[in-house]
Amino acid sequence: MKKLVGTLESKVIRLMREIGIPLADKISSIAQRWGNSSAHRWAGDKGFIQYLTIMKMSDAG
Repeated sequence: MKKLVGTLESKVIRLMREIGIPLADKISSIAQRWGNSSAHRWAGDKGFIQYLTIMKMSDAG
């Protein structure tokens, strides 16, 4: 079980780097253009990045 958890965790971390961070950057930029002055913090928010990554993983099936 620990091996499975480790494998899944490393997959999530890799996907956070490959998918979550760029997606958070994009969403943050869009929100800033719409006038949300605090949106610049979203791009570096680990919880937001992880949320986006996991949501994207569930979309992929």
